[in-house]
Amino acid sequence: MDITLNKKSNTEATIKISLNQNDYQSQVAEKIKEYSKKANLKGFRPGKVPTGVIQRMYGKSILVEEVNHLVSHKVSDYIRENKIQVLGQPIPNEEMMNKIDWDNQKDFEFEYEIGFATEFKADVSKRKKLTKYVIKTDKKNIDETIERLQKQLGETTEPETAEADDVFTGTLTSEDGTFEKELTLTIDKATKKEQKAFIGAKKDDEITFDIRKSFKKDEDLAAAIGQPVDEVKDLKGNFTFKIEKIERKQPAELNEEFFEKVFGKDSVKDEKEFRAKVEETIKENYDRESGYLLDRDIRDKFVELTKIELPDEFLKQWIVRNNEGEVNRDQVEDEFEAYSRDLKWSMIIDQVAEENEIKVENEEIMEEAKKSIAQQFGGMQMNDEMSQMLDQIAQNYLQQNNGQNYMNIHNQVKGQKVLDFIKEKIEITEKEVDVDKFNELAQN
Repeated sequence: MDITLNKKSNTEATIKISLNQNDYQSQVAEKIKEYSKKANLKGFRPGKVPTGVIQRMYGKSILVEEVNHLVSHKVSDYIRENKIQVLGQPIPNEEMMNKIDWDNQKDFEFEYEIGFATEFKADVSKRKKLTKYVIKTDKKNIDETIERLQKQLGETTEPETAEADDVFTGTLTSEDGTFEKELTLTIDKATKKEQKAFIGAKKDDEITFDIRKSFKKDEDLAAAIGQPVDEVKDLKGNFTFKIEKIERKQPAELNEEFFEKVFGKDSVKDEKEFRAKVEETIKENYDRESGYLLDRDIRDKFVELTKIELPDEFLKQWIVRNNEGEVNRDQVEDEFEAYSRDLKWSMIIDQVAEENEIKVENEEIMEEAKKSIAQQFGGMQMNDEMSQMLDQIAQNYLQQNNGQNYMNIHNQVKGQKVLDFIKEKIEITEKEVDVDKFNELAQN
C-alpha cells in the first residue's frame, strides 16, 4: 500500500492511496468465510454454504465494503500519525471512485481532499486593550422600570373608548381579500398620525388604514399584529380592522401588595426601599449585559488580530456534503462569514486552553447543565427534593443525543473559562455610558 500527501496550498492537500491485491485479499477472504458460516440458503445446511457460492453471490459487495473500510481507516491513521490538524472530514474524489471497475480491477487508487488552517498564535497579553462599558443608572431608568412593572402587574379593564396604549382584539382584513386574521393589535409603534384613527374608537368600529404608512418597519408591523417578520414583508395597501374588544392595563398602585409581587414577601417595607431594590436589580442586569458585550468584543478582537488562514473552498464543499439535502451552496455562501468567524474563535479557545492547561471537569459540566435547566423553570428556589430531581434531569440531558449535549455544555464551559482567563491577562478599561449609547454599541 502506498500513501502520499500532495500539498495544493497553505490550507489544502490531497491524500492519495494506492492498493494492490495483497493489501486487501486476506480481509476479503476472511469476510467471505464469515458469510459462509452465517448464511442460510436454500439447498445448503445452515453454516455450510461453500465459500465459492458466497463469492459468486456476494463477492463484489464484500470486496467494495472491505476496500472502502480499509481505505477510510488508513486515511484516518495517516492523518493521526502525521499530526495533521484537519478541519471537517476528508472528502473523497468521487470521480475517481466512479471509474473503478470492481468486476475486473485488482489494483485501486483513491484520493481524498483535506483542509487545514495555517499555524497561528493567539496573543494573550497586556498589548490587547479593550473597554468595558458601564451603564449609568439614573432616576429616569428607575422611574421607567417602575412604570413598566406597574403596567405589567396592573389590572386589565375594558374601556368604552380607546387610547394609544390599549390592546385591540379583532379581525384584520386586506382590501384585496388575500389576508384575513383574528388577532390582537397594538398601535404604540404606529406613526402618530395613524394612531389618531384608533384613539377614541369603540367596540364594533371598523377602521381602515394604509398598513405601510402606519408601520414603517417590518419589525414594528410584526410586533403590532403578533406575526413573524417573514409573514408581514409583503403586506401593503389598505387594511380594515374590526374591533371586537379593547383592553387597557390600569397601573398597579405602589403599595405592599405590589412590592410583594415584584420582589417576594417581606423583601421591602416601603417605597424608598422598593426604589433602592429596583435600582440594585437594574445595575445587576446592566452589569450582566455589559459583560456579554465585553465577551463579544474580546471574541471579535482576537478573531480580527489572530491571523488564521482557512481552507474556505474546501469548508464550503464539506458543509454542503455533510448536510446533504438540508443546505445548498447559496445558503453556505450567505452564512460562511459568520461560520468562519465562529470556527476561528473555537480554534483560538482550544489553543489558549491547551497552552495554559485550562481544563473542564465533569462537575463543572453538570453544574452548567443544572443551571441551564433551572433557568427554564424560571430560576425558582429549589428545595432538597427538587434539587435531586434537577440532578436526574441534568444527567439524562447530558446522556442524550449520542453525547452531543455533553460536548455542547463542555464547550460552553471551556469557552467561558478561556474568556475569564483572557480578561485577567489583557488590559480592560471601564467607560461609563448611558443606556442609549450602550444599546448603540451593542447593535454594531
